[in-house]
Amino acid sequence: MLEVGRAAPAVRELMSEVLRGKPGFEHEYPTVFGDRARGRVVSWNEDGRTDSACAILVRDLRCPEGSARLGLIGSVATAEAQRGRGLATRVLERAESELAARGCLASLLWADDEAFYTARGYTRVGAEEDFMLDRVLRPYLPTPRSVRPARATDAAAIHRLYRQHERRALRSRRETAELLAGPGMRVLVHGGPRGVDAYTCLGRGGDLSAVVHEWGGETEALLACIAANFDERQSIETLFVMAPLETADADARSLPGRLREAGIPSAPGILALGRLLRPDLALTALRRACETPQSFGTTRHGECWMLCGPAGTAAASDAELLTFLLAPRADRTALLQLEGRTGLAFPRLPLRPFLWGLDSI
Repeated sequence: MLEVGRAAPAVRELMSEVLRGKPGFEHEYPTVFGDRARGRVVSWNEDGRTDSACAILVRDLRCPEGSARLGLIGSVATAEAQRGRGLATRVLERAESELAARGCLASLLWADDEAFYTARGYTRVGAEEDFMLDRVLRPYLPTPRSVRPARATDAAAIHRLYRQHERRALRSRRETAELLAGPGMRVLVHGGPRGVDAYTCLGRGGDLSAVVHEWGGETEALLACIAANFDERQSIETLFVMAPLETADADARSLPGRLREAGIPSAPGILALGRLLRPDLALTALRRACETPQSFGTTRHGECWMLCGPAGTAAASDAELLTFLLAPRADRTALLQLEGRTGLAFPRLPLRPFLWGLDSI
């Protein structure tokens, strides 16, 4: 039967075996498996064993265009002998209902098998930018004289730098400290006259071994940390740097701005796969983002929502509502069509929330 709660030993064992092939998997995700974790696990248990499970975590994401509560789903695992029974689908549906009940606009997940989730209503949403720095650029980076490995006592300073990001998940200082201490993490800090003024996170568990997936602080100091990552990991020929996809008027002095100015190649990516859980919250968010909310009306017609404005009406499915809010790669094509058909304007959309590498589950 389906259960929701803290991760029992049988759940941890299943996830470790299926997802990593070895024990200790849970130490990578303290926000789900830690003693004071807010995350929970949905599991299918039968005859005293756990056959399928996934983790869930509610996250409030902040960005300049607006905020959103989203539900993360991760670590989906089904015992090999129990596959083909639809257990993962049952677990996923229960996870979605739990997140919807907790006020989440949509669920987000990351998957190798994208087809499995698109068949269950998931679509690509959100945006990020991935920079690719080749080792040949190392001589042009600052000398990392003041860069060192992070210590446990640096967690408060790192969390302060993290909170300077306009696009981030709201997490506590304790959560940041626990995440920084995870296995496979290489955290470097730059120490300036006033203390730690930059940090980078490379690797996490068995993933992201050549990816700077979280960073924060002063740009020159960050470039010195990147140089130190190259120096420490001689086997890395290309270092990837994950970043939010910024708007055209973003600060050119930021790390993405400097990398872009230097001609570092980058590729726009998606944030995750997503599925709308609460159409009512989506419609409320659209109304708030509308330039003339008093002219915005909605009705339900069969499987579609009818969005009404002074120039006409447009039909939209649940998936299209989500696209209006979290368009993949921040593409405004769907919004422009909506604005043209209804005469409404949504200048603050799409939202561009960002989840840093430490936030995945």
